[in-house]
Amino acid sequence: MLVEENHQKLGIIVESGIRRVDPELHLLIKEKNKLEAHFKSNRTSTVTLSGFCQDSGNCSDDLRNVNGIWLCEGCENWNDN
Repeated sequence: MLVEENHQKLGIIVESGIRRVDPELHLLIKEKNKLEAHFKSNRTSTVTLSGFCQDSGNCSDDLRNVNGIWLCEGCENWNDN
């Protein structure tokens, strides 16, 4: 997440920092990313996002929505999209 004030870039906040400070905020951001990816999926054939696999629980930068479930590459049905 980019931090700006008056259009001046002040720094960035990384996901691990958010988890350390406020784990609940991290979960909200994860859900927001899922919703954004869902809406974007109407425009593209394959949408990926970063987060936690809903099957294995593994953290991944390449989750894919397969039948409404976000799966990592290691999961069996990952290529069914």
